Amino acid sequence: MQFEGVKIRWFVENCFEIKLPNGKTIVIDPMLVREAGEDAPHMQKAFVSGYSVEDLEGADYVIINHTHGDHIGSLHDVCKKFNPVIICHAAAAMQIAIGCDVAPRKMFPYVANQRYDFGDFSFETFTGEHGSTIGDTTVSETIARFGGGPLDDQMLLNLYGSLFNTNFVITTADHVKIALNGGLFTEVMRNEWRKLRPNILLFHLINPDGTQKPYEEMAEIADYIGTQVMLPMRHQGICPEFGPLWGKKYDIADYVEAVNSILKERGSSARMISQKKGQWYRVYTGFDEI
Repeated sequence: MQFEGVKIRWFVENCFEIKLPNGKTIVIDPMLVREAGEDAPHMQKAFVSGYSVEDLEGADYVIINHTHGDHIGSLHDVCKKFNPVIICHAAAAMQIAIGCDVAPRKMFPYVANQRYDFGDFSFETFTGEHGSTIGDTTVSETIARFGGGPLDDQMLLNLYGSLFNTNFVITTADHVKIALNGGLFTEVMRNEWRKLRPNILLFHLINPDGTQKPYEEMAEIADYIGTQVMLPMRHQGICPEFGPLWGKKYDIADYVEAVNSILKERGSSARMISQKKGQWYRVYTGFDEI
């Protein structure tokens, strides 16, 4: 006997679609580029996934971890198609509303270290830290890095993205906890996730310099936190089915197998899953004869 709970699927990097038991849908960090031509901007080329906003089944809510282009690149199109509630950091909320031309009342501004109840789910926020060197550059250096253009809506959102990075945990009505840890994995987050013990942890498997985290480190994180399932977020540029962004790539299936082997040796029930792009996964409880 199975009790169906929540469904989840991954597209690229931080971009997930989550279907709640009542049919409502949450989209995290929408960046969906089906294809990019030779003259397309670098951002589009780097994050081609083979999927577009048209492939989403819904978007009643959109949650934004931070506002760099690779996390909100498709937000305008999602807003136009689904008219969702946009859950984002308070500091960037009005800038997003202006940039996406949405009704300000569709924005739900959050601050870190608070809990919010949306009825369909609850949402708890934690201060995060961006993992890349973008966070270490001055305003003028950042502007120069992105082409030296004017301080327009897009540039302001890039700057906000370096300043505000918020981790969070979604708790569904049937008490499934889904945690997202974007950017650096700090000691604070390590302790918070251990206290909350999320059922599912969405977690980057690369370091800020583009190298993969050691197998032992990933296994230790999953075991220590007490999560049941770890879903690795990854830049597709370093996975075998895409051209490498950083001049290195590896087989995600081999990586996951190595992590799970260590977890088994530790006697841990936690497991990492080698999720396929666009594939729905069902999370449920069951009760069977053995």
